[in-house]
Amino acid sequence: MSICVCKIVETILLDQRSVLTVSSLLEGEFGISDVCLSLPCVVGKEGVIVRIMPTINEEEAGALRKSAEVLREVIDQVTST
Repeated sequence: MSICVCKIVETILLDQRSVLTVSSLLEGEFGISDVCLSLPCVVGKEGVIVRIMPTINEEEAGALRKSAEVLREVIDQVTST
């Protein structure tokens, strides 16, 4: 785990603009908003510069939306207590 964190920090500090799988806030991608999911992203000194959206079929998109819904429910439970 610490190797991954070191790689992310190095990528940001050196503005390497590397493709890394990191969690970021989705803003409508695949019909998902207000939830962070891990997707391949170009990362540099500004953080996530671009999300690289994988090509997925409708069944996979539906499963991803379901995962996001479950995650949103857990977030809502944690933040409401």
